[in-house]
Amino acid sequence: MIENMLKNSRYLVLLIVISCMLSSLILYISAINIIAHIIFDFFFNTPNAPSSGQVLAVMLLKSLDILLIALTFQVISVSHYRLFIADKNTMSSSWISQVFQINTFQDLKIILLKVAILVLALIFLEQVVEIGATIETLYLSVSVSLAIFAITFAIKTFKK
Repeated sequence: MIENMLKNSRYLVLLIVISCMLSSLILYISAINIIAHIIFDFFFNTPNAPSSGQVLAVMLLKSLDILLIALTFQVISVSHYRLFIADKNTMSSSWISQVFQINTFQDLKIILLKVAILVLALIFLEQVVEIGATIETLYLSVSVSLAIFAITFAIKTFKK
């Protein structure tokens, strides 16, 4: 009886799957809307100075951040479904397992940590392009490099 309850409780993961998929969809739609506005603004207000080009670059980097986070939500959703709910035989050839090679929860954590490194690097790049060489940029570079070092160490620890 308890074993059946525990076995059926895995369907509670559907809450994570549905909420992550909806979050991903909302972020994809938002990013498409933002990029459409950036393109529209580009054609009607073409940058004519380096500073306006920097603003365009920062806006595009921020939209890339949104898209990476949307992809992360999608990967979380599909991976949780595959790992906890789906029949192991039917999901063995899914695109998520082929692209990201996620076969365990440990693999999912490593993928999420690698995406975190990308987002941190993009945040630093946005700071450098938007603000330039200031003391705050130095502080950010030190903190981002320490965070990336810690994440890399954690990934190597997970792989053992």
